[in-house]
Amino acid sequence: MIDRQNRVGKDKHIIQRLLGVFDFKLRKYRRLRDVGNPLMTRIAAGLPKELFIRAGEDLGLSKNSRTFVLKSRNDCDFVMDRAIHDILWEGKRWIERVCDEDIGKYQPEEQAMLKAHRAPAFSLYEVMAVSAGRGVLLKDLFDGRELFLIDLGLGATGSKGLVIATRVISHRDIHFTAGVTMAYRPERVKSMIERLSALYREQENTPVWKETMRNQVPALFREYRKGEVEVEFAPVTHAPAGPPRAETGEADKAPQAPEEERPLPGRNAPCPCGSGKKYKKCCLPGEDKTVRETAWSYAKKKQLIRRSDDFPVYFCYINPCWQEVGLARIMIARAHESGRLIISSFLVDIFCLGIKSAFCNADVPADKFETEALRSYGDQKPMTIGIHYAREIVFGALEYAGGLGFKPHPDFNLACCVLGREEPPGSRNIRFGGPDGKPMYIAGPDDDVPVILKKLRKRLGEGGFEFCVPATDD
Repeated sequence: MIDRQNRVGKDKHIIQRLLGVFDFKLRKYRRLRDVGNPLMTRIAAGLPKELFIRAGEDLGLSKNSRTFVLKSRNDCDFVMDRAIHDILWEGKRWIERVCDEDIGKYQPEEQAMLKAHRAPAFSLYEVMAVSAGRGVLLKDLFDGRELFLIDLGLGATGSKGLVIATRVISHRDIHFTAGVTMAYRPERVKSMIERLSALYREQENTPVWKETMRNQVPALFREYRKGEVEVEFAPVTHAPAGPPRAETGEADKAPQAPEEERPLPGRNAPCPCGSGKKYKKCCLPGEDKTVRETAWSYAKKKQLIRRSDDFPVYFCYINPCWQEVGLARIMIARAHESGRLIISSFLVDIFCLGIKSAFCNADVPADKFETEALRSYGDQKPMTIGIHYAREIVFGALEYAGGLGFKPHPDFNLACCVLGREEPPGSRNIRFGGPDGKPMYIAGPDDDVPVILKKLRKRLGEGGFEFCVPATDD
């Protein structure tokens, strides 16, 4: 019977769709379990002692080469799972050796089960719905794939929104775990996903995503066991042939996480292009607003933005009379493939505050965005400028405002990648500051005026700057 908390709305609909064939699948699952559990116990019994020790060392459970420190019975299951599925031993993972060299020793049903265990690696999943006593509907946070996991324990104790790491075995259209599952605090998950994705993309010799995840199981396990400790992800390593040995020293230290970057504003936030509309009704490209962006696509967009210099400039616009009014609205697009753009926009106060807003996105449809970009300038037709000129305006204002104690918008660090890294061949001698040479602060509707004025008075004195409040219609 479905848990009461899932008897409403979308969750009820999802579960009802799944339960039409569930009872039949449950019978199949029980047969597979009766084959799989003793089979994997036999495989674990044949593990070399050195491989078992290496798995314990990887997971941080061995006190020395002869002693393990286990907090629960589950810890032993993690060690066996790690030894069987992930660690290279004489050039192969143990499950690969069994499938390649000893498969003939097993019955046909057992052979099929062994092959099902050969491919899967750990991934991160979010629980989308729960069927009490049966299992959970999972969504892979890296590729968006949804599957129903038959797991009687999770069906009894799981809850919607829970994030878990597990190895999903798929056999005869039945999905179940290899026996070990780890759960995480929701506030840590986004950082974990971004850093895992970034590590994968930084590897030059990593052929598949699964290899990255196999390498990161120890980090996932440490986070699971020590929820109060920030997880550290290590670079992918390739174990040498022969009995592997634990690595120590500097090579085990993980790179520090990059500063948090936010390339996408909230759907209901003001659009960064300055049109005055909400983002969801302006520059948000033609996406399905009801479907949440997967972590993998989020990381892919960030990677594209960082590689902006590899792609040609599609257009670069600025509002006319920007020098007279002291506010430059710059929009840039680069074409990364046919019909798709990498975009950024900046609202630049050249009189005082520097980068007031910054925004970037990737994989945006070119036809729609160019129309929206032109529309955002209102009655003023934007001017086309070169990317070097735009870069000089933006970074010049950044330096000028920094001298006054003002920092750029938080999204600037990522958005500036679209400007490219090449230094301008020459200077246009752009003048920053007000018409009289002093900083001129023109208050905007979203500014914290008292804080800005206090900072200017402290740095420049009462007469060291000019202050202007725009006229209102009242």
